[in-house]
Amino acid sequence: MAEKAAWDFVAEKKKNNENVFELSVINPSIIYGPTLGGSICLGTSELRLASLFNGKEEKLSQFFCGHCDVRDVALAHLRAAFLPEAAGHRHIIVSEKKWFSIKKAADILAEEFGPKGYKVNTEVELKDDPNNYSDNTRMIKVLGITPTGK
Repeated sequence: MAEKAAWDFVAEKKKNNENVFELSVINPSIIYGPTLGGSICLGTSELRLASLFNGKEEKLSQFFCGHCDVRDVALAHLRAAFLPEAAGHRHIIVSEKKWFSIKKAADILAEEFGPKGYKVNTEVELKDDPNNYSDNTRMIKVLGITPTGK
């Protein structure tokens, strides 16, 4: 709703021939990567991953989503602010077009952190893969961002 209000605001100003800024929108998927505050100030995406380590849930609920690196999101904001060709568009920020499952994330974390003594919950209530994709073409071609890691 906030994004729609922003687009409507700009359109109304332009319609009335008033001075207005150009708008471009950054729409990231689930964001991972280094945090500014370390483990004391985790974001929503990081808290979801952290839940795999806390053992509170016996079985995780399966879901599928895109993911991206926080550094790509920051770079996207910077480039969208200064590249004229970015104006007037929505930019999907996602590392891989095909969505991944929480089961895949849990298995990767278990492989990496299990040998270090962490108990990663890999029990997942499996659901069918919706085979969803996100189009990151504008991120790559317009903003010039090659996704960090996959």
